[in-house]
Amino acid sequence: MQNRIVVTVLSLLLVLCTGVTGCSAKSAEETKKSSTEETEKKSKKTEESKKTEGFDETRLGFYTNGSWGMDIKSIDNKSKTITYDGYEDGAREASCTDQTGKIIDDNTLDIYGVIIKWEGDTFEIKNEEDVLILSSGVGGVDSHDAGAGIGTYSKVKSVSQSSKEQSGSILRAVELYGGEYNDSRIYGDNPECPANPCRVVVYNVTMVSFDFRIEQYNPQTKQYEMIFKDHTAEFVGDGTSAAYYGKEYTLNFTFPDVTAIKVYGFELVEGIYFSNNSIPGHEFS
Repeated sequence: MQNRIVVTVLSLLLVLCTGVTGCSAKSAEETKKSSTEETEKKSKKTEESKKTEGFDETRLGFYTNGSWGMDIKSIDNKSKTITYDGYEDGAREASCTDQTGKIIDDNTLDIYGVIIKWEGDTFEIKNEEDVLILSSGVGGVDSHDAGAGIGTYSKVKSVSQSSKEQSGSILRAVELYGGEYNDSRIYGDNPECPANPCRVVVYNVTMVSFDFRIEQYNPQTKQYEMIFKDHTAEFVGDGTSAAYYGKEYTLNFTFPDVTAIKVYGFELVEGIYFSNNSIPGHEFS
């Protein structure tokens, strides 16, 4: 009887020891797994921090409002500086070169006291800030043609001379703004005003091309309806005219002045003087 009791006690002790050892092993395994996951989380956070830290270096490149431009050539987050060239009035060559701006935070630059806030790959220039940071008179506001460099700047293909030579693209040599260019006969009290005038809508203006479509007014619906769908025209020749080469139509564009466009090659708009009355500094009614 006594021997049986001793064996039973020993068996219980063996079970208890095995259970404790198993729990300890399981606990150690869970601790190791938890520690590994925590390390991976910290590593991921560090990598994300590196990606978003400082002024985004993918912002290198050329930006334009359709007339003026900024070519950001370097971004140095250690010294908190950028370098850039400025272009004014559709210039083929830089108006000012190797200018320096200060990085304030991830989305803000300070250039000659002008604070520029970035939203993704766009920024806005107001008032006389354009001549202050982009013109041949960089750092000053004298002899300024108000409005030409004002507006939202978006990133486009670089227009450096080397890239021009490589791509064969013709650089724009005229001042062109996006917007609605209406049949000029609709303005004022013109007896020749058509009942169903057309208009040319221009957008995505760069130094080498622009997108466009042609619309016509429908008196019944009292709305403009598309009659020539969206396409891209490229500047040709000496950069003072543009052309669209399609399967059925070839359209040629000329630019009599900063507010006007003429289109040839599509009968409904042939030779009509289209005007944009909302260009900054050139408004009319």
